[in-house]
Amino acid sequence: MFRTSAPDINETWEWVEILVKEALTQVDRDIAFKARMTRQTAILNQKALVAALISGCYCPPPRMHILKTMIHPRFNEVIGCQDPDCRMGEKCGGNRLQLDTIPAPENPYDHDWHHHGYLTTDITNVVVHHKNDRR
Repeated sequence: MFRTSAPDINETWEWVEILVKEALTQVDRDIAFKARMTRQTAILNQKALVAALISGCYCPPPRMHILKTMIHPRFNEVIGCQDPDCRMGEKCGGNRLQLDTIPAPENPYDHDWHHHGYLTTDITNVVVHHKNDRR
């Protein structure tokens, strides 16, 4: 049977925040005890990221097309644009996440999460193809 209504957005955001906190805790545990992230934790991390992106919990939610065509930072400049309607050709970098190095905070020990360059990396969501990209 189909739901006739969606849950209250505040309940959804609360669920997403719990999921994100659990994912971050699991990353901490894996790195502390195994020196790497396990497959199970990577899957949980991906679920939390997608939930955060599509719910609008931390930032306005992007259109699904942007998420489906977004290139992971590891593959920027390695694979071409993933938008099937792209008219720019090979020069197009496509919708992608871009990692930029930023200065470390004055006191990094004031922060409780230190993995994967978290304190010195900024993420930019570059959106080339969107609803009005041809206008």
